[in-house]
Amino acid sequence: MSMPKEETTEEHKETDLTSNIAQITACTIQSLCKIGTHAASSGGSQVILLNISWKGIISLLQLGKGMVEEKVNVREIILIPISVAIESLRVATERWCVPLQEVLGTAEARRAFLPIKYFLTNAVRICSIYPSEAMAIYKSIIRCALLISHSSILFCRNPRLKAASELLFELLEPSSFLLLDTLMKSTEVSPESKCQLVQYFLEKVRTGNPEYTGEVDHTMNFATLGCIFSVDSDVDNINRALLPAEFTVFLHFLNASPWLREEVVIELCKKLHLFLNILTLEDVYSYVLGCQIPALSSDDDSPKVVWQPVYTSLIQALKTFMIAASSSSAAWSEFEVFLLENLFHPHFLCLEILTELWCFFMHYAEAETSTYLINQLFLLLKTLASPEEVLAPLSALRKLARASCNILSYASSATIDQIYTMLNDSSSKSSILYLALLMEGFPFDSLSRGVKEHAVKTLFTSFAGYLQNQNYFKNHGEINLPTSSSSGIIGFPVHALASAFQSW
Repeated sequence: MSMPKEETTEEHKETDLTSNIAQITACTIQSLCKIGTHAASSGGSQVILLNISWKGIISLLQLGKGMVEEKVNVREIILIPISVAIESLRVATERWCVPLQEVLGTAEARRAFLPIKYFLTNAVRICSIYPSEAMAIYKSIIRCALLISHSSILFCRNPRLKAASELLFELLEPSSFLLLDTLMKSTEVSPESKCQLVQYFLEKVRTGNPEYTGEVDHTMNFATLGCIFSVDSDVDNINRALLPAEFTVFLHFLNASPWLREEVVIELCKKLHLFLNILTLEDVYSYVLGCQIPALSSDDDSPKVVWQPVYTSLIQALKTFMIAASSSSAAWSEFEVFLLENLFHPHFLCLEILTELWCFFMHYAEAETSTYLINQLFLLLKTLASPEEVLAPLSALRKLARASCNILSYASSATIDQIYTMLNDSSSKSSILYLALLMEGFPFDSLSRGVKEHAVKTLFTSFAGYLQNQNYFKNHGEINLPTSSSSGIIGFPVHALASAFQSW
């Protein structure tokens, strides 16, 4: 009868021992955090103490996982290195953003950035051990990435800070993105939480307009540098100055889409409409069109840092995302909607971006898929067709016809043949759209031989019939002006043949 009592006693001893170990571990972690924070504020004079304390913190957190979570606040521990990194970056940014008398040296920039990288690396290690705890403070992690990207943008715009820009790209940006990637790759973070992280991006655009209708609020004011680096992450929600930085971080997610979960890719698809809308803000599209940023060159065996336009990085990221979305039927359905709807975007930059994506799609997609989508596009274009629009060079119809001709230049002959057949169904809308395409350079040379011969013959026949109906020869070259076709356009065959000559 004494055996159960002995077993119970042993269990109590083991429980007490485990609890004591957890308590000692938690106390040690808290003490090391205080030492590490003090060493971090010493200005670099206690590097050895700093290294020992943070190595100890990470090792004990790793060994005590499952025991110490209730005794120490892991979230606050993650925020310590992040806060120190942000404060160090703020000091460096404010010091360098005043007018410099000479070019900033590489050595000075490296001295400022290496400690920041050290703290970011420690934050990444803790996040990888406790991803669920890190997810609870995802707004602070996003804010850290935004501030680093914002500093990068400031440095890129100042030629004297070229060294700082390149070193920030090499040392800090990868670490800040790794903080986000750690959450996205973790199996301990639920798909819903990962989608929530993506949903947080660009939400300040919605916040700026309480009755959000899909338009960007152009009344948001720029914030000072001190406000941007404020410890209050909620300040970001009204901070238009950080939108270019959000644009940069969002590009990272687009580039990372090949390894993201399907649910996250779908959520990114839903954000693309808003992503295009922020490009209409003057400070954002001036950044996209007027700035160059560091990038890794893949031309040589050994990658090196080169400078390329932001627009190039944007197009590359969207093409990468298009390929990733095509692997999921649900994501591709969302992306199809994005392609079709936003080709009608009124802003010139957005239209140019969508045209680039359509050309890429037509060049590499399977024939059946590309033909289906281009047919849907031309069905939508017919809704814009009107006699007034087709003769106005700057009308929406003519702009979209110009973009469509660029897109068709990447299509196969079979696809262009099918489009030509669809546009010659004798309806007035089709005739007007056909004329708009002819005026903007319809790719006649890409038609198959038989279809091209038929198209040319039809144009000349229509023109000859028009002259005959106008009694051109009997009237000694004088043409009456009444409309002569079902399209409602005066002199339709003349416009059609004259425009076609330019494409031959």
